[in-house]
Formats: sequence, C-alpha cells, structure tokens
Amino acid sequence: MSRARKRVRAARPRVRANADVSARLLDRFVDALQTHDRNAMLQLLAREATWTADGGGHARAALKVMRGADRVARFAVGVFQKFVHAMEFRRVVVNGEPGLAVFFGGHLFAIMAIRTEGVTASSTCAVC
Repeated sequence: MSRARKRVRAARPRVRANADVSARLLDRFVDALQTHDRNAMLQLLAREATWTADGGGHARAALKVMRGADRVARFAVGVFQKFVHAMEFRRVVVNGEPGLAVFFGGHLFAIMAIRTEGVTASSTCAVC
C-alpha cells in the first residue's frame, strides 16, 4: 500500500456519526451559512476544526488551511455571506463522508466534504 493511502486512511475519524446525525449537522451548517450566524456555526465545529479550499487554479480559494473553530466560522460565514441567497445546497456523499453540493445560478459551484466526529464537524474541504 502506498504511503499516501496509509496517510489518508490514518486521518479518518475514529468515531463515525450515523446518517441521521450527519444529516442534521449538514442542515444546521447550511442554516448557519444562510442566516450569517457565526455563533451557530461555532456550535457545529470541533474546537480544532479545519477548512481546506482548492480552486484547482480555476477559481479563487483560500490559499492556506484555516485552523480553529473561530477562524473557520468567521471564514465560512464571511465567504458565503454575499451570495448565499442565490445558492442551492444539496446533501451528497463525498468519498464516504457527508457533504454538500453547492449550486450557484443553476451550475455546480463547489463540492464540500465535511468530516464529522460525533456531533461536530472536524474538517471541511471545499473544491470549487
């Protein structure tokens, strides 16, 4: 097995939330974005949460990984605040993790994988 595969598998959360818990978390995540509620977002994030963005060279994205619940909450609410009213969020499964497909103007804008540990989000990876 390659070293990369071992690292990816080792990074998997120790606790998997069941589908209902994940669905509720995603619904609350979207609600916090849509209402620009940083405090609600903070309640959903693990203290050491991270946000990784990748625009693939075609879209603007954060250049560095955001670390810590407060920074992630401020970033997420701030980034989506201007256009969230025109976005549609659909629950999807991304590499076995709960996620969101984000549509803007009827076109796929981003895929977000949200790793959960119990009832909080420990990391978010957005590909735009």
